[in-house]
Amino acid sequence: MKLKILLLGLFVLPVFAESIYVWTDAKGVMHFSDKPSDSQNSVKTTIEMPTGIENTNSVQTTATTPAQQSSQDQNTYNINIISPSAGATIRNGMGDVEVSIETSPALDNPTQYQLNVLLDGNSQTCDTTSMSCSLTNVYRGAHNLQAQLLDQSGKILASSQGITVFVFRPISKS
Repeated sequence: MKLKILLLGLFVLPVFAESIYVWTDAKGVMHFSDKPSDSQNSVKTTIEMPTGIENTNSVQTTATTPAQQSSQDQNTYNINIISPSAGATIRNGMGDVEVSIETSPALDNPTQYQLNVLLDGNSQTCDTTSMSCSLTNVYRGAHNLQAQLLDQSGKILASSQGITVFVFRPISKS
């Protein structure tokens, strides 16, 4: 997390300041600022502005035709697991879990896509026409489910958020 903030700071600060002061505090935390710190160990670093940022008066726009916009919209999908719901307990003695999935927008030609469900990170191919997947012999306990939509080359077009479900399989005592 700290690394993300650090990298974000390195990209954002040069837009606002040409000089950055870097120092490490007593706890070992590295700080970045456009003003020097009170401590003696701050180092001034000069940042060169990347080309294209110096001229802030020009605005670059790109026009798209309706056909291009339609093509772009078709390549952007959202995918969600609609059943089972997050936190659901599935009571099935055989460990069968039925997963129902929806995409937005709906797939115009489902055979051009591949639908996968990841059960604890292990992929299983699903039926794109019914938008469902049957998982069998799932062990009891907590499991993470995630759905993925892929194109014919295997490129992931959309991934759902992972959900946790609980499988309850009764134990028979003989």
